[in-house]
Amino acid sequence: MCGRFTNTLGPEELTKQLGKSIGVQIRESASADAWNVSPTDPVVTVLAKNGVPEARTLRWSLVPPWASELKLPRPLFNARAEGLIERGNYAGVTPDAGHRALVLADGFYEWEHPEDKKRKPQPYRFTVEDGRAFAFAAVWVTNHRVEGGPIESCSIITCDSAPNPLVSKVHNRMPVILIEPEELRAWLSPDVEPQDAMTLCRAFPPERMSLEAREPASQNITEQLALPT
Repeated sequence: MCGRFTNTLGPEELTKQLGKSIGVQIRESASADAWNVSPTDPVVTVLAKNGVPEARTLRWSLVPPWASELKLPRPLFNARAEGLIERGNYAGVTPDAGHRALVLADGFYEWEHPEDKKRKPQPYRFTVEDGRAFAFAAVWVTNHRVEGGPIESCSIITCDSAPNPLVSKVHNRMPVILIEPEELRAWLSPDVEPQDAMTLCRAFPPERMSLEAREPASQNITEQLALPT
């Protein structure tokens, strides 16, 4: 978790719902109008590399600064919040302001695995407040070693879903969702230290979410099940 998400809103709507509150105009169109955003796809993000928020398109699935190839033994599209808190880094990337990012979305998928192995896993799409735009907390980095680089990439941060029974009944992990202007600004702010930023990485309130049984467009269930969570 999170292995698939949606971003069906265009740049204008993303700017209206999220961009204005953090002082950025979303002009990036990558992954917009997309019902099945997958690892390695380009995704719309907001980061503040020099302290000023800007919209960028990053590769979803982190390519660490030490990697010499894009393909890694284990894909790094999710970063566990617990690891960032305990170890202070993820694949060599610390959650300081220069490496924190917001990945824009309006929903994410998770699969419920039935006890009867003969039954196909049931996909669910989770949304926030009837489809409102939100951001996943993420970390990002630039890799200068991969041939054809530099490559700018990111990982979505996940947390324990136990405090959110809507999600936890389907999966024990969930992406960290940020939606309030003060949270979005804090995640990007150079004045917020890593340990303080990580206090934002908690389960989103279930009463503000909903789910529907929905198959991602052009989704290959076998491929999804092969992705590590």
